[in-house]
Amino acid sequence: MREASSLPILWRADVSLERASAAADAYLLVFDGLEEEDGRLEELHAHAVELGLDCAVEVRDEDELEQALARVDPEIFLLSPAERDDDETPLDVVLELLAAVPAGKLAIADLQLTTREEVQELERAGCDAVIVHGHEVSPLVDEPPPDV
Repeated sequence: MREASSLPILWRADVSLERASAAADAYLLVFDGLEEEDGRLEELHAHAVELGLDCAVEVRDEDELEQALARVDPEIFLLSPAERDDDETPLDVVLELLAAVPAGKLAIADLQLTTREEVQELERAGCDAVIVHGHEVSPLVDEPPPDV
């Protein structure tokens, strides 16, 4: 992967931190799977940092965001709209979470279907990055997806 791109790589699959550190710059910890206060979140976060990885913590609501801040104070948040009310769009959820991310932290939006207008709105709101799934690149740039 390193030869394919000079962009930072966020490892999102469930593999060992050692394996991820050989190919990635950052590792994703999913707060939902580590919310119990048994020390696993803190242990994985510390181990990732020891291996030279940045840690992104995926959060789905403000409570998870606040708990993650209190427990490991991550520098990167992946904002996921997995938990939402019926009257909320995924973009609404991400924008609400974005407002709760402290200044100086990186915020990455994870929206399944992303339009150019949504990306622009996220950018105006201060989002640092958006995960765009491969099949969604063409409509955003009005060109075929790049070869990677």
